[in-house]
Amino acid sequence: MRQFEVLKGQPTGFKAPHWFVIISADERCREPKLHQINGLACFTLRGEALPRDVVLDSADGFQVPTACPCDYAGRIPLLCLFRKTLNATYPKTPITMQTPTIKRRTGYAPP
Repeated sequence: MRQFEVLKGQPTGFKAPHWFVIISADERCREPKLHQINGLACFTLRGEALPRDVVLDSADGFQVPTACPCDYAGRIPLLCLFRKTLNATYPKTPITMQTPTIKRRTGYAPP
C-alpha cells in the first residue's frame, strides 16, 4: 500500500463499501505496528462537483465520474480494506489503482 493508491473498504459507519484515496505518507503505510491510515472517501459524482471536491476519472481507474471531498480526511483501520470480487465475497486483499488527479491537484511530485 502506498500514498495516493485507491483501496476499497467498509469502515465502521459506512453502509456499503467505498473507494478511499490513501493520503498517509508511504512511511506510515509500510509501518507494520500501525493499524490505521488516513484517506479520502470517494463517491459517484451526480451533478456538479463542489469546489472542495477533486473529480477522478478513467485516468485514475474509475469507469464513472467519481469525486472525493478534500476537506475531510478520515482514519481508516487497515483491517476494513479489501478487494471486491465478482462473486460478491470480500477477502481482505487490497485492490489498488493509482490516482494521478490527486497527485496533480496536491502538487505531489514523486522523487
